[in-house]
Formats: sequence, structure tokens, C-alpha cells
Amino acid sequence: MSDLPAEIRAALARGDARAARRQAEALCAGQPESPEAWLLLGAACHRSAEPLAALQAFEQAASLAPEAIVIANARATVLVELDRFDDARRVLEAALNVGGGNDPQLLVNLGFALERTGDVRAAEARYREALSLATPSGHPAAMAALMNLGTLLLRAGRIVDALPFNREVVARAPMLADGHFNLAENFLAIGQPEAARDAAETALRIDPSHVHARIDLALAVALLDDLPRARTELARAQAQDPARFAAYRNLGDTSEEPAFAGTDARLFFFYWHHQRLIECDWSYYDRFVARSAELIASHEGWSTPLAHTAVPYRALALPLSGPLHAKLARDVGAMLHDAVRREGVEPFARVASTGGSARLRIGYVSPDFRLHAAAHLTRQLYAAHDRQAVEVIGYSLFPGEDDDLTREIESGCDAFHRVAAEPFADLVRRIRNDRIDVLVDLASYTTHAHPELFAARAAPVQVTWLGVPWTTGIENMDYALVDRGSILPGTESWWSERLVYLPGSCYVASPVTIGAAPDRRSCGLPPDAFVFCCFCNTWKIEPRVFAAWMRILDAVPSGVLWMVGISPAQTAHVRGEAKRAGVDPDRIVFTRLVEHAAHLARYLVADLFLDTLIYNAHTTALDALHAGLPILTCPGEIMPSRVAATFLEVLGVADALVVPDMDTYVQRAQALAGDPRRLADLRHRIDAARAAAPMFQPQRFAQTLERAFAAMVERQRQGLPPASFDV
Repeated sequence: MSDLPAEIRAALARGDARAARRQAEALCAGQPESPEAWLLLGAACHRSAEPLAALQAFEQAASLAPEAIVIANARATVLVELDRFDDARRVLEAALNVGGGNDPQLLVNLGFALERTGDVRAAEARYREALSLATPSGHPAAMAALMNLGTLLLRAGRIVDALPFNREVVARAPMLADGHFNLAENFLAIGQPEAARDAAETALRIDPSHVHARIDLALAVALLDDLPRARTELARAQAQDPARFAAYRNLGDTSEEPAFAGTDARLFFFYWHHQRLIECDWSYYDRFVARSAELIASHEGWSTPLAHTAVPYRALALPLSGPLHAKLARDVGAMLHDAVRREGVEPFARVASTGGSARLRIGYVSPDFRLHAAAHLTRQLYAAHDRQAVEVIGYSLFPGEDDDLTREIESGCDAFHRVAAEPFADLVRRIRNDRIDVLVDLASYTTHAHPELFAARAAPVQVTWLGVPWTTGIENMDYALVDRGSILPGTESWWSERLVYLPGSCYVASPVTIGAAPDRRSCGLPPDAFVFCCFCNTWKIEPRVFAAWMRILDAVPSGVLWMVGISPAQTAHVRGEAKRAGVDPDRIVFTRLVEHAAHLARYLVADLFLDTLIYNAHTTALDALHAGLPILTCPGEIMPSRVAATFLEVLGVADALVVPDMDTYVQRAQALAGDPRRLADLRHRIDAARAAAPMFQPQRFAQTLERAFAAMVERQRQGLPPASFDV
């Protein structure tokens, strides 16, 4: 008498899913009350790539044996494949409650379902349980738990925590290509390109067709400045599997904008070194700066200049010359112009006058009408415009959900359009049909921006303002709104736009609500310390300014530095740099990102804000000034490095807080730390001047903008080219 279940298993083992299914159907017909029969039928259907039929069979098996762990695991596997993650979770949790807690595979499966439903913390706990159960017995689920833990922690940005798990995977399974690939991902994320290169090469020796490992190899050698090899490896990866190539994203990259952007190895080099700046990892800083300057200055050996919209904003973090930054912007602007021409969007030259309508139609274009620094600054500006003079139309480029700031800004506009999903040509057509007189770019080359709209000349007059205080390099961008303090005389030629100088500062700051001052102890601050702070984006911090901060702490024994901690890796790098400078790392206190009112309240317990140099605090500086906190700054030659000095000039405190060089910066910080009466006087002067400053009054600022826009439109209607002027 034949053993039909054994024959079915044998057929499955040799890959004959059709025979297995035929036999399993016969077994179910003869033994309809057998859970094993339905389980085998489900397995055969699953092998036949028929997940719905498999699920139906597994559910029948579960109805006959509801406590069978193997059936629960099988059902959950198919539910996950069908993207029914909540259902998989419920099945596995039910099995857990009836005795499945000792099954490592069930815990791994549950961890995966939890991860896919967004419960990362619970998923991690289940993976760890599975690992502790499976390891002593050598259960095969241990490997899955290790790999899933390493991947989960990478995706969560816990790149240091992930490394031991990814190392252990390759130690236990040295011939597993995916294990070496995950390790390469981990090494890339923590900034160890040599180790990443070695891991990716090992993965490729095991599996030469591993496209993502080849991409990691290209990333690693690009980071190591072997750009020709990186270019070769990228081309090979794309040729091997174009779809998988296009789908790649590094597991450790938690940024809003993916790094992967085609086959230009220079972009990898640039982007990933910029990621290191975000993590305050300056291991390759000098080489990054020097090589970036070379790549921008010349494209020898490359078919095109380094012209990608991801580069200009990030490059402003580097101590490059103004002319070099300007060349980069112009190269990107020329690339956009060519791209628009290939799209067939016409016209490219200045369009004819729209005529003399009674009110100017002002279009504001931004992806940041949402919880974002730019929205906090401008949220009351749109409603503040004089409706006798202008109509205000907002064009939101953000693809995500609205929030309270979105709704406040929308309420201040006469019309508000969510256009993130509109094709480029359709959006240009929409703006032209809206008969916009002045189109204002609030984003430049930041995330989700559409600079190609301005390259296509969607409106008769086009203006860049606020998003990035630097030239766009776009030929059809007519004007940039600036101020006299932020433009070093003699540098106007670095801008492709004509410059419109607003009185005082070209920034606006909507009124804010500041929460109650927190207790210093609740912030992790010593109650009697002198608190220096800098809450800037971490990529603005570079070796030179950090060295100055360490000199300040060395000179002020009671001082601590209060700054943002974005990740364990970043805080570890900062603490390591402090230790190398001879400063106790415990004198650096890290804080996390908090909601806006609480963020502003933190400035009430700080004593002095230490500005960054190459790219100043801008919105962050205005936040500090709202709270009356003095800011010490040292302006440079291009606008991003001069904005904070202009704020202080407007408020009448530049004499005490704007210094000419870094030695004076250190000395002034030390002097202020020892003079509490002078600091108190500066706070009082800031508070008094802020009340009268137009940049803190959206109504007055809107009137200035309206005069500027009217002058621009008048020139355009007279057929005159754009020209710089003061408002």
C-alpha cells in the first residue's frame, strides 16, 4: 500500500509541483478530515504559484487543526505574499497564544508581519526572541532572525546596532551572498567604504549576478574616489538587470530623498560624502572638499559637467569659492534648459506682456507648505498681502499629506493647488493659463522642488527667494530677492539673476508661540553651566567651526555645548571629535527634534547661540532671536554665510555679535560667557528691536514684496530686461 503523503513530499522535494498537487487533491478527496492532506495541498498550490488556492487549502487545514503551528506559519507565509500583513499578524498572534511561543520560525514570521505593519519595536522584540530560542538548538530560524534583525535595524537608521547581526550572518553562512550584501550596506551606512568594498566583492564572487551588491561595490569605490571603476560597475549592474538597478535604495539611507540617481558615479561620491557630513563623520572631509572642487571645475573624462539638481544645495555645505558655486549652479541651469527643450515646452524666451490688470497675480511655488522651516517663516505672509494690489495663488509640490501649516497657508491664498502629481508640461500650462504675473520659487534645488518650471519660463516674471539663498543658475530666473548685508560688494556677478535688495533683511519671520521654559535638568543640562547651543542641521557643522567650539569649551570651564543628536552614529562621531580635541565628551549635551513651541522654549534656557560658518543658521537663527537669544556669527563671502550677520545688523547688535575671524569668534564667546550683564543687555536689545523690525512683521514685509513685484512687472510690461534695484 502506497504512502501518499510521502509521495507528495517527494514530488515537492524534486520540484514536481504539478504531480504533488494532483496527488494532494486525491488525498483530500479521500481524507477530507485530514489536516495533513489540506496542508500538503496548500504546499503544492504554493509551489505552483497559486497563492489564493494555497491559502484556501491552508485555511481548511487550520479549521481542522486550529492549534497546529506549522499550519499557522504556512497561512501567514501566503498572507504576507498577498500583502495582507494585518491578517498574517492576527494568524500568528493567535498561534502564539495557544502555544507557539516556543517555535522560533513562528516568532520570525510574526516579527516580519509586525515589521510590515509598521510596528518596528515589536518586530525587533520577536526577532530577538526567535534568535534566543533558535541559537542553542541550531534551529534554521536563527539565520532568518539574524538577517531580519540586521535589515530592520538598518532601515530604522540604527546602523551601529545593526552591524553585529550582519557580521554574525556572514560568520555563520560565509557562502550566503545576501549576507555579504547586507554587510556591505551596513558598512556604507556607517561610512566604512573599504570594508563595504570588500563585502560587496565577496558577495559578487559568490553570486556574480547580484545586481545590488554590484551597486554597493560601485558606491564603495566611488566613496574611495575610484570614479572610473565606479562608472564601470554601475554600467554592468544596469546592463544585468535594469529593473532591479532602478529599484535600488541603500538600506541605511533614511533620508527623504533617495541617493540613487542613475549611473553617474560622481553623484554617488558627492551624495554619500554629504551623508557623512550629516553624521558629523569628517574622516574623508579634506579629500571630499578637494575632489568636489575638481569635479565642479572640470568634467574632463566625463561627457557632461556635474549637473544634477541634487548637488547645488548640498555643495553649499562645503568651503568652495563663490565662483565655483556659481559655475555649478549655471551648469545645472543649462542642463535644465536643455531638458525642457527636449520636452518640447515652448516658449523658452521671455513671453509677451500679460497686460495691465488691476491686481498682480502672484504665484508661490513650494514643496514646503507643510511642517517645514520655510512654512513656519512664511505662514502668515500670504494672508498679509493687500488684496487691493495682488491676488495670491499657491502651488504645492509636496506629494504627502496636508497638515495644520498647509491649511493655514491655504487659507491665506486666493487659490491653492496641489500639483505634485501633475506632469511637467501640464503644470507649465496650468500656470500660464492662471495668467500669473510673478512666479516665486520658494525651494530652488531642495527636496521635491521643480526648478524645471522656471527653466521653462512658466510666467512672465520669475523670482527665487528664501528656499536657498544662492543663485539658481537658471537663465529664465529673472530676479533673486536679497538684501545689502547678505551680498558682499563685488560678488554680484556670481548670480545669474538680477538682484532686488529688500530693506533690512530679505527674510520674514511669522509670529510664534513660545512654550514655557523647561527646567535645565529636564534637558540634561547642568543647572549652573554656561550653555552654548547650536541647533542647526548637522551638515552645517564642519571641522573648522567644531574646533573653534572646542577651543571655547576649553576656555570656559563651566561651559557645555547643547546641540541636536540625530542618530547614535552622529553623536558618537561628535563625542569622538571632542575627545580628540581634549574636551570631555560629557560636556556636549544632545537633544532631539521636538515640536516647534517646545523647540523655541529651549532657547530660553541657553545663554549664547554659536553660529555655523559656511552655511549659517537661517530659520534656526530667527527662532533663537524670537526667544531673545544672542547669536555669535562670523560672516563669509557668499550669501548662505552672511544671513545671520544681517539679522543682527537689523536688530542693532552686530557690534557685539558679528566678528571678522575665528580667533575673534573664540575670544568673543569667552568674553560673553564671563559677562552675564552684557548678555542680559543684548537680550533686552534684541527683544526691543525685534518688536519694530519689518522682518518680524509679515504685514509690513508683504507691502515691501508688493512694491518689488510691481517694479519687476512694470519693467517687463515696458519691454525692458530685468535689472537690479533697491526697494
